Amino acid sequence: MDHYIGVRSLQEARDAAGLGSHVTIHALRRTAATKLKQNGVITNTISGVLNHDNEKVTYQYLGVPKEDEIAALNTLTLQSFLPRASH
Repeated sequence: MDHYIGVRSLQEARDAAGLGSHVTIHALRRTAATKLKQNGVITNTISGVLNHDNEKVTYQYLGVPKEDEIAALNTLTLQSFLPRASH
């Protein structure tokens, strides 16, 4: 699809749905990438879907929901920072 046609189609759909200008192709790509990752799709596959040559670019698209950040931090304990006793 020609980029201009895609942008125009999105603008028309966004306006018809009464959504704000914050709904952009870039925002939709980021959302799709994040949802795919949350659904267990590997990053390499997401890179292909987004037509990225490099996974590093794809990582920039992946948003981490705040609740996932909190859950990750909650896995840490004081014990995980202390050196293990040698036997």
